[in-house]
Amino acid sequence: MSRFIPVLMLASLACGSGSSSLDETHTEVTAADNKVLFVIANKDFRDEELTTPRKILEDAGFEAAIASTDTSAAKGMLGLKVKPDILIADAAAADYKALIIVGGAGSKVLWNNENLIGLARKFSKQDKVLGAICLAPIVLANAGLLTGVDATCFSGVSKDLEEGGANYVDRDVVVSGKIVTAAGPAAAEGFGKKLLALLTENDEGRN
Repeated sequence: MSRFIPVLMLASLACGSGSSSLDETHTEVTAADNKVLFVIANKDFRDEELTTPRKILEDAGFEAAIASTDTSAAKGMLGLKVKPDILIADAAAADYKALIIVGGAGSKVLWNNENLIGLARKFSKQDKVLGAICLAPIVLANAGLLTGVDATCFSGVSKDLEEGGANYVDRDVVVSGKIVTAAGPAAAEGFGKKLLALLTENDEGRN
């Protein structure tokens, strides 16, 4: 519990920086399976880490759903209110093309969420795109999906990432195979663009 308080304080500071303006994205989605699933904490998720990548993906034609531990209205650190569409426990990997876990001070409650860890493992087993930003990459580490993998996160929890077996890289966004990790809200736009590139690379014949 003593580690939780400083992590929240650090996360609040890290998540206080503004995000850059969005560039227009002209990529169109042609695949039939165009749904992606965002996961947020029910309290104190980081607003831009949800809204920025979601806008990038929706502008490209993807349909975004939101999952949480509760379907009552979730509140972001900056005041955004969102009603999740589904419980994490009820989400199926087969229904989505990507799983994207949003950070923020409240996301620490997701670190050891068995339903989310199991869901992330299913996405990985089905060779689907996984994304996590700020404090959220620890979920992927705890799921055993970052062992020996380059990844980033909010610097204040980099040791937790390394304890989960990841190779911490001090960069805004890191792509390792089909896993995209990002350091915080200032990286939300780059995070969204890398997710979009992975999701559409087969459609456009890119490697």
